[in-house]
Amino acid sequence: MLTLSDSTEISDWTGPQIENTKKEVSYLTDIIAREKVNLQTLQQELYVFKLEYQSIIAPYYLRKLSIDKEITQYSKKNKVNEDIIKESDYEPEKIDDELFNETNSYYESQKIEYSKIQDKENKLSEDQKHDIKKIYRQLMMRFHPDKFANKPELIELAQNLAQQINEAYEIFDLQKLLEIEKKYEN
Repeated sequence: MLTLSDSTEISDWTGPQIENTKKEVSYLTDIIAREKVNLQTLQQELYVFKLEYQSIIAPYYLRKLSIDKEITQYSKKNKVNEDIIKESDYEPEKIDDELFNETNSYYESQKIEYSKIQDKENKLSEDQKHDIKKIYRQLMMRFHPDKFANKPELIELAQNLAQQINEAYEIFDLQKLLEIEKKYEN
C-alpha cells in the first residue's frame, strides 16, 4: 500500500485530499507539456541551425574531400609509400568517387532544404513570425500526445496532429497551422 511521508495510507485520504492531488497532478502535467513544447521548439530551431551550418561548411568540406580523393588516387597511382603520408601532418580520408558523390548529394539536398526555409522565412514579417510561433505553441499545448495519456483512443490522433503541427512550423506555414486550429477548435 502506498503511503505518504507522514505514514498516512492513501486509503485514508479524504475527498479534499484526493481533489488537491488531482489538481496538483493536472498542474504538473501542464508544466511537463509546456516544457516538452519548449524542447520541440528548440529542436526545430536546432534543425534549422544545422541546415544553416551545413550550407556554410559544405563547400569547404567537399573541397577537402576532393583533395583527399586526389591524394589517395595519386598515392595509389604512383605507389607512394604510406609511411611518407603518415609522416606528414595531414592524413587524408580514404574516399572514392561513390562516397564523394553521396556526400555531395547529401549536402546539396540540405542546402536546397535550407534555402526553401530561408526564402519562406525572409518573406515573413516579424509579426507573422511571432504569430506562427504563438499559434504553434498554443496548438502543441492543446494537442500534445502527453495530454491524452489517459485517453488511449486519442493518442494516435494527437501524435498525427503534433507531427503535422511540427512540419508546418518547420517551414513557417501559417496557413496550415490556422487550418489545424480551425479544424480542431472544439
